[in-house]
Amino acid sequence: TPLSEQTKSSDRIGVLGLGGLGHMAIKFAKALGREVTAISSSPSKKQDALSHGASKFLVHTNDDEMAAAAQSLDFILVTIATNKEVDFSKFFPLLRPRGTICFVGMCPPITADVFTLGFTMNNITTSNTGGKKDMVNMLEFCARHNIGASVAVTPLSKINDAVTALRSGESHFRHVLSNDFGQVPLSSGFLNRSGA
Repeated sequence: TPLSEQTKSSDRIGVLGLGGLGHMAIKFAKALGREVTAISSSPSKKQDALSHGASKFLVHTNDDEMAAAAQSLDFILVTIATNKEVDFSKFFPLLRPRGTICFVGMCPPITADVFTLGFTMNNITTSNTGGKKDMVNMLEFCARHNIGASVAVTPLSKINDAVTALRSGESHFRHVLSNDFGQVPLSSGFLNRSGA
């Protein structure tokens, strides 16, 4: 919704956070005809970001890259969800005057330099998931543009490996669990609701 309602085709979009939500945001922005810059702390996500449709990749922990990208974006979509403290003030210099940073990920409270924002006229906004109509529109858009989530299929027997990869940040996608234990026999009582 924020990409379709708050941006126009000539806008240069930054997507901050390249996990499950971020990689989809890249695909949506690309399908909407936007130029997309993927922004991550992890250089290892570059190839994935480019394959999803980003035309540029920015490592935000690299001061030289951040300085070179100053005022290069019209809109930044923040998709990271974390309980860790993040210094979001370092992303505002990436915005052109009157640019917008939109939070869709759940983050801790942010602080902003209102004095600087007054000169740049940058905007801070948020967006939540849409209603039923928005969901239907999104699914139709995905069907028209052949957009689907990139997932890692993980057997249930390897669930601990998947959790470890997620916690360490090694996972680039969502994990979908597949049953590699075979069918659970009904006689096992596992699905017997009568208690017998």
